[in-house]
Amino acid sequence: MSKTNNISVDTEAEASLNVNESKTDIEINEHATAILRDVTEEISEALYSPKSGKLTIAWSTDKEFNAGAYSAIHPSAGPEHKIVINYTIAIELYRYAEKLFKFTQSDKLKNYLERYPEDYMPLPLIPLSTPGSQFINKIFMGALTWVFFHEL
Repeated sequence: MSKTNNISVDTEAEASLNVNESKTDIEINEHATAILRDVTEEISEALYSPKSGKLTIAWSTDKEFNAGAYSAIHPSAGPEHKIVINYTIAIELYRYAEKLFKFTQSDKLKNYLERYPEDYMPLPLIPLSTPGSQFINKIFMGALTWVFFHEL
C-alpha cells in the first residue's frame, strides 16, 4: 500500500489503474479537444445551422481553472455562440478523476463503509470488471461535458 495525497491506496488499485499509463497533459488536452469538437459540431449542425447561426469552441492556455461563453447577435444573421475553455480545466478534471478512482479503492474508504449495512453501499464501489482507465475516462467525459453544457 502507498500514500497518495494523504489517501492510502491499495497496490491492487494502483495495478488496475496502472499509473504508468496515466495520460500526459498533452494527451488529456488532445482527448478533451476531440470530445468537445465532436459535440460542438453536432450541436452547431443540428440547432444553429438551421437558424443561420454558429456554435464554436476555443481553447485557452490561461493557467486558470476557467471557462466562459460569448454571444454575438447580428440582426441579419443567426446567433453566434463561442465557448472558451482553458486547457487547465481538462487537465485538472482528468487528474481529479484519477484521484477519485484511487479513493474508491482505498482501505480508508472501505473501512469506513464497513460500518454500514451491506445494502447501504455494497462493495466494491466500482465493479471489478471495470478497468481503472475506463472509469477515469467516463468520469472525465462526464465532468468535461458538464462544463461545456454549463457554458452553453
